[in-house]
Amino acid sequence: MKPMEKAFERAAIIGLGLLGGSLARALRATGQAREISACGRTPERLNYALQNGIADSATLDPAEAVRGADFVAVATPVGMIPDLLELLAPHIEPDALVIDVGSTKEGIVARAERVLPDSVHFVGCHPMAGSEESGVQASSPILFENALCVVAAPARAEVASVQRVVRLWERLKARVMVMSPKEHDMLVAAASHLPHLVAVSLCNAISSLCDRNEKILPLLAGGFRDTTRVASGSPEMWRDILLANREPIATVLDRFAEALNSARARLDNADPE
Repeated sequence: MKPMEKAFERAAIIGLGLLGGSLARALRATGQAREISACGRTPERLNYALQNGIADSATLDPAEAVRGADFVAVATPVGMIPDLLELLAPHIEPDALVIDVGSTKEGIVARAERVLPDSVHFVGCHPMAGSEESGVQASSPILFENALCVVAAPARAEVASVQRVVRLWERLKARVMVMSPKEHDMLVAAASHLPHLVAVSLCNAISSLCDRNEKILPLLAGGFRDTTRVASGSPEMWRDILLANREPIATVLDRFAEALNSARARLDNADPE
């Protein structure tokens, strides 16, 4: 039986929202970090983290947060991650393990390969966990339990670093899949990003019908709510996701358009099949 890896001496969480706050709580709850530093964009979030034991220290300065850290997790909105990795590159300690938790991977991993020094071990991650609520106040130490986490490492990543990240997520009780960044982005485009776009488009279509006849409103029952629930996510977050993954999303949108056109043709032809 392999010996238990030692806990990180100092973990830095950059981005103190739902995912970042939950990761900090989970690291502490499972003993994976002896000390946690946090970086956020507002003093209110940082104060909440300190007052509730989520972090031992907090700062508005990302460079200060990663100083002395042997583990760094970037948990900001996906559109900020590539530039933030470049900003942090000169300040990350040699031999540190670095991950992100963004929901797209190819662009982030490629930027990490370009800007991070060879002495830093970067592994891309996408924990597919969330909540109807957002912010550090909604964070939970059990958010990742039974959630799927995709690990998508750069081609040059050391096997030992990838395995260490896999074991870390498993200790947080997540289910782990390992795949390439390119494969991740195409599969998530189909499984997650396309359903969001379809739900938003359906809401917009029904809204235009409502403008012509408000009698449709009482007819929108549970089926409509279930179908469009995912359209209620943060517009800013989804804007960044869609822009970051636009080529794979365009591909799956074309497939969906073909399916819709096929359904339309069968209706036009009164095809009972």
